[in-house]
Amino acid sequence: MQSEQINELATALAKAQGAMDGALKDSSNPFFKSKYADLTSVWSACRKALTDNGLSVVQLTANSFDIVDSIQVTTQLCHSSGQWISASLTMKPVKNDPQSVGSLLTYMRRYGLSAMVGIAPKDDDDGNAASGKTEEVKVISPSEATTINETVKAKGVDVAKFLKYMNCESIESIPADKFKVALNALRSAKGKGVANAAVN
Repeated sequence: MQSEQINELATALAKAQGAMDGALKDSSNPFFKSKYADLTSVWSACRKALTDNGLSVVQLTANSFDIVDSIQVTTQLCHSSGQWISASLTMKPVKNDPQSVGSLLTYMRRYGLSAMVGIAPKDDDDGNAASGKTEEVKVISPSEATTINETVKAKGVDVAKFLKYMNCESIESIPADKFKVALNALRSAKGKGVANAAVN
């Protein structure tokens, strides 16, 4: 949505964007083992350029009636002339509790602001983290998994403790570059332990 005219706003935004830098990735996401630009960082990258050119941003939240249990954040870019443009983003929180809702609102405000003013984080990951796509880790081959399984049985090693030692959910998910480490640990195991009593 937008005002009837946006010529002055567009001119001001073009000047503002010329003065903006990318948002610094100064926050960490332990789940994806990645860094990202948080809301504060995005604001820091654009606030001065916007205000210097007569621009301001308003972000409003509301329940969406189109999608059940969803939240809508509307980001509106305003110019001192009275011209404006706006866009809305609607999403559902993972859980219906204050923490999940608050986290989602911050997430939506961050992306809404970034999209509205044209800010991109430095070293953008092209949306991989948001889509659940992290850097692919090559795992051991089926034959290597068989070797590990057979060695585990031969040594009588506790599988749960071994996987905890390897920090893996299953034998098949052991990283390919950790195959030798895993095999050497098993070969050095005594009874139900693993090398150096790592899982005793």
